This record gives sequence, C-alpha cells and structure tokens, in this order.
Amino acid sequence: MTGREPLSLNTLAVAAWLMLFCNPAWLFDVGFQLSFLAVASILLIQKPIYHLITVKSRIGKYVWGLMSVSIAAQIGTAPLVLFYFSRFSVHFLLTNLVVIPLITIILYAAVAMLLLTPFSWLQIGVAGGVKKLLEGLNFFVRWVEQLPCASIDGIWLYQSEVLGIYIVIALLTYYFMNRRYRNLQICLFSILLMGTYHATLYWLDRPQTSLVFYNVRGCPAVHCIKSDGQSWINYMDTLSNEKRLKYMTANYWKRHHLLPPQEITADCRHAELNRQQQIISYHGCRVCVINDNRWRNKSTVSPLYIQYLYLCKGYDGHLEELAQVFSFSYVILDASLSEYRKHLLESECKKSGLRFISLSDEGSVRFLL
Repeated sequence: MTGREPLSLNTLAVAAWLMLFCNPAWLFDVGFQLSFLAVASILLIQKPIYHLITVKSRIGKYVWGLMSVSIAAQIGTAPLVLFYFSRFSVHFLLTNLVVIPLITIILYAAVAMLLLTPFSWLQIGVAGGVKKLLEGLNFFVRWVEQLPCASIDGIWLYQSEVLGIYIVIALLTYYFMNRRYRNLQICLFSILLMGTYHATLYWLDRPQTSLVFYNVRGCPAVHCIKSDGQSWINYMDTLSNEKRLKYMTANYWKRHHLLPPQEITADCRHAELNRQQQIISYHGCRVCVINDNRWRNKSTVSPLYIQYLYLCKGYDGHLEELAQVFSFSYVILDASLSEYRKHLLESECKKSGLRFISLSDEGSVRFLL
C-alpha cells in the first residue's frame, strides 16, 4: 500500500501476533512453535544455503531449491524437535522432496474446496481429491519412517540447551555470511561451552541408587534404580495401566540415562532385589506395599521395621492396624486412593506424628539410598 518493498519477516510477525492476540496460550503449543520457526528459518537462511552450490540445469535448480528449503527448515526446527521428541529424522531430505510439493498442492486444493462451497457437487469432487492427496502424503511419510536408520532416537536435551543451540546456529550463520576469523573463534568457543555445559548436566543426572514412586493413577509401582543404569520396576497390581506409566515416565528415564527396566509382577529373588508378600527389599531398604487387606487383624510381638509404607487402593483399614505388624518411618499415599481415603489417612498420619507424602498432591518422589 505504501509502495515500499515488503518484508516477509514482518508478515510472519503479524500472523503470529494476530494468532496470539486471539489465543495467547498458542505460544506454548508445539505445532505453533515448530511452524513459525520453520518459516522464519526458511526466510532467513534458505537463500544463503541455496547459493552455496551453483546448479545450472533447470531440473537441478528445482531439486536443489527444494533441498535448500528442507535444510533451512530442519536447521530451524531441529533443536525443538530434539527437545520435545528426543529424536532426529535422518531421511528428512528424501521426505521433503515429496512432502513440500504435495503440501503446496494440498493447500491450494483446500482453498479451492472452500471457495466452491456454493457449488456442492463441485466441492465434493475437489474434497475427494484432497482426501486422496492426504492419504498419499501419509502413506509416503509412514513408508520413509519404516526405512532402515530412519531416525536417531533417545537424544536428550535440556531446556536451557535449546536456547544455546539457537545462539550457536545464529553465530554460525553470521560467520558464513561474513567469513571473519574472529567470528569463527567465537563460534568454536560457544560450541565448546555448550559441550561442557551438556557434559556437566549429564553427569549431574547420572543414575543413582534410589527408589522412585510415581504419581500415575491406576498404576501403583515401585521403581528400584541402580547406579549403573539398570533398574527393576515392581508392578503391584495385576491390572496396572503399564502403558500409561511408561508414557508418562519415558522422558524421566531418558533424562537419567536408564536402561529399559526389568518388569517385576510377582515374588522374586535377585542379588540386589527381593520381593515377598508385597514387601520389597532393596539395598538394605524395605518397602511394604499395602494394596489389599492381608495384614488386617494381625499382630506380632516384634513388628517388622519398614522404611516406606506404600498405601494404595484396595486397603480399607487404618494405620493403627498396620502398626501392630510393622514399624515404619515414612508413609507414601498413592494417587489411586480416593479423596476420602487420602484425607482420612493424612489425618491419621498427622495424629500419630508420622511423615507422609501424598503423590497426587506432591507428585512423583525419589529417595536416594
């Protein structure tokens, strides 16, 4: 309107501003972040990448143009993808050679479909074509996903590292645009600093001998972890929602570099772990899981000392009854307990002067041994 040269970054910023004005919470949506970062990186670094290689043939220019767009988008989104999904796609160039043209066709076809709303018979035909294009797109992406070495999984990035990686990318881009030795030194120093920072955090999050109780409703479990990364996860219910627990704890296991845990569902004896009658002994520490009424109306002359009494759904008694059999230091209230039972047991703990943790209120907890 003013006759000046338009700036695509301004257009992108206006689009982001309008969307966030409608719903500010979209700022924390993964799709929003990846979409805008991909477009911003294409606008900023696609041309410099394209000019790195001179291609003379028409077909070569078209293919290299698609590849440069794909590389630019991948550079802009890779840190966030690594942070959110802990994986890096190896075949992204192959994927985008097909995806980018198909997406372009689908977008134009979708707009045409909307414009043909007054002509339903035409719109139905276009909609069928759009559906076929989407099915073809999804089929191709799934096929690439099944190829050997399609992705590198199990990568863990810390939140602060994501910002550091983007700073390093910006410094490297600036260096390739100016080619000054001093800028190269700054880039190398920043990469060294990032590596040192990651190594420090990696060491701080190393596996430690510990017990973990998870805040996952419907899946009471005791996770026994060893300092070398091995672990045993004791499922205490025959109908435990194991898939939900694994889904919710996957990032925690990756962060602490744990090997896939060995699943324990019945009594067992190992060199480090012993489980009998829902009593788990691990590294000189005992955990008694109370998820039924087997210990009600029983007493003993010498109560068995238990460090952690783990109360779960299925027990209908009171702490006084358990005190006739066990002597315990800590009470763990599982997330499977109803609000009524949880408040009742909390009151009993306070009355008896016992330390307790409610997983549904405090979240998952780890005890170092």
